[in-house]
Amino acid sequence: TVTFIRDAEGAGVVIDNNVTIDFAGHTYTVNAAANESNAFVVNLGKNVTLKNGSLQVASTSKVAIENLIQNYALLLNLDGMKLFGSNLNASNSCVLSNNTGQVNITSTTITANEAEGTHYAFSAGEYAGYNPSWVVIRDNATVVNGKAHLVGGNIFGNTNAGLDLVAEKSFTAA
Repeated sequence: TVTFIRDAEGAGVVIDNNVTIDFAGHTYTVNAAANESNAFVVNLGKNVTLKNGSLQVASTSKVAIENLIQNYALLLNLDGMKLFGSNLNASNSCVLSNNTGQVNITSTTITANEAEGTHYAFSAGEYAGYNPSWVVIRDNATVVNGKAHLVGGNIFGNTNAGLDLVAEKSFTAA
């Protein structure tokens, strides 16, 4: 477990190990992309938990970063997190972009960029070479401010999260 002891600002992060990151009520502000246009990247096949804090992009990084979290994990747990997309790319962004694996969201607030353009709170995708992604909203305390983008993946759980769903492929609701 990695535990924050204060707010911090720094470069984007590539997570390539099974890990729990406990923000302990603190905020991490990303001021440069981890790779390409992503602030945090969770690599393929990992088990990762992000809990008890906030993650955002510095206002000076607006142009470069499209995704706050780009997820390829086998299992990503978000518990008690606040994910802010307000400073993501001004024309196209996704706070939590999921290409494969399962994401469990508990007591978390996800806020998309509200600027003009194409912006999503989170996506669930199915892409060539990957298993479909699964986004599971686990409780009534999770709040999604923005659209959910379904691109062949799966979204399950509490419908009280205020989902505004945009589907780009046909799907069957579970």
